[in-house]
Amino acid sequence: MSRSRQGAQAAGRAPAGRVPAGARRRRRYAAAVKTLRPRQSRDRASGTVEAVIIVPALMLILLVFVQYALWAHASSLVQAAAAQGDQAARASGGTPAAGVVAAEQFLHRTGAEVIVGPVVRAHVQAGEMARVDVAGDVESILPGVHIGVSATSIGPVQTFRRSG
Repeated sequence: MSRSRQGAQAAGRAPAGRVPAGARRRRRYAAAVKTLRPRQSRDRASGTVEAVIIVPALMLILLVFVQYALWAHASSLVQAAAAQGDQAARASGGTPAAGVVAAEQFLHRTGAEVIVGPVVRAHVQAGEMARVDVAGDVESILPGVHIGVSATSIGPVQTFRRSG
């Protein structure tokens, strides 16, 4: 063995002309990384572009779900207001005006933020049937979207009749 080779081995280095196994692995890894880099450079900003497209779409879907929930809530409030107004109009001694007042008070207490511009109409139909109609628009969180809700409640007017 030559002196330079012995000196290289004693110093922990590979002899001249010979590459240690660890260095060979590092070179292979570096070569593999270099082959991957061109692919990475082509896809560099694709995450940003995907986010610019996907995030607004997801926000719109979320807003549509919230708008649907507002519509469902407003629909149930309008139905309950019509029932309250009908109950007041059908009561013994009740009038259509009492039905309107009862429905409007119910809407004012429970649905003032959800139902925009509520309209309440009540009248007594032929055959002693009280009818209360409640309509309005749902508060919109989507620009340019106007959704209406309405409900009707009909029931017999309660009257006292003498027997016999």
